[in-house]
Amino acid sequence: ASLWLFGASGEEGAVCLKILLTNDDGYETVFTNTLFEYLRDKTCHQVVMAAPKGGQSGKSAAIDLFSPVEVGNPSPGVYFADTTPYTATLYGLDVVLPSLGMDSPDLVISGPNEGWNIGIGSLNSGTVAAAASAMQRGLPAIAVSGSLYDTGSKNVKEAALVIAELTVKLVETKLVDEDGGLILAGGQGLNINIPSITNDDTGFVGAVDNYTFKLTKIGSAPISVGRKFFEDMGESPLVQALAGSVLNGL
Repeated sequence: ASLWLFGASGEEGAVCLKILLTNDDGYETVFTNTLFEYLRDKTCHQVVMAAPKGGQSGKSAAIDLFSPVEVGNPSPGVYFADTTPYTATLYGLDVVLPSLGMDSPDLVISGPNEGWNIGIGSLNSGTVAAAASAMQRGLPAIAVSGSLYDTGSKNVKEAALVIAELTVKLVETKLVDEDGGLILAGGQGLNINIPSITNDDTGFVGAVDNYTFKLTKIGSAPISVGRKFFEDMGESPLVQALAGSVLNGL
């Protein structure tokens, strides 16, 4: 049977967490896989991934209650369920972890998403909902989102690594107190958005030390491509924005 994957020993005195990783973009996406591999190989944290089989953006807290769901374990520590992000997270908590003989995780991380989740758009986010599903179970969770621009960059792999490093730095330096405990109580969470890492014009890939963390309110973040039903998809500002690679979110 597979077990939690133990990473490197880490620095002396490091706090080592049990982490369940999920997302709404599917278990094969570069952002989430890079974070999984970084946690597994470069830290002392223990990590298991349980994510949707494919893209489930914008599914919010939709849940599969009465339909059979395909599940799989394509590689050690990686599990998928062909379902919504909310349900995939429950699969990880209720099936995967108990099958490994493990207790509840110390922290659930949803993401990193391929696109920011800010303002009222967060209500539609499968990434945020996956974190919320863990919070509703009394667990601390964070939703992490990177920039959609970075996913289309020629330096996407480098950007994914910086996003992974920033996520781990946030957890280890901001979410763990001086006594080694999480500052997030059970049922509490944060929505984390990381700015664009790459610039294809200059070839710049931001370094981890170039970024600081700031606690903000979600705000309204007015959306010019607000939710509306279109009979002709070509008239949808949302579709037009996606075609122009300018939309971030969900």
